Amino acid sequence: MLDRYGVSEASADARDAGGVSLGYFKVDPKTYYDAVSNLDAYYTYSATNVRLQEARLTYTFPNKWFKGTVNNLSLSVYGTNLWMIYNKAPYDPELTGFHWYFWSRIRLLYVTQPVYLWIEFEIWILK
Repeated sequence: MLDRYGVSEASADARDAGGVSLGYFKVDPKTYYDAVSNLDAYYTYSATNVRLQEARLTYTFPNKWFKGTVNNLSLSVYGTNLWMIYNKAPYDPELTGFHWYFWSRIRLLYVTQPVYLWIEFEIWILK
């Protein structure tokens, strides 16, 4: 959307370069971005990514350490969204954007939800 109205970094770079290069030809930036702004595939990114989505480490303490006062004591550390190792898209492809509309036709905002790193600690005592 920003490309079409000439206010994005890509459209500014195209204007500075004297046009958009298509092979051996240069096309006027306004003509080019008017044409491609209606193509869904132009703004579609590959969702290829490699990530450490979640991990859990648990240690169960030996019962002999507590001499019968506590049995089966475990300590766990759990985390989600720990590491984005590789991401081809310029955003997290598992998150979806949302629009806010005003007067049903004017698009005001397009944003994605932030990615949260979640770490939790657990202590289990089983009798």
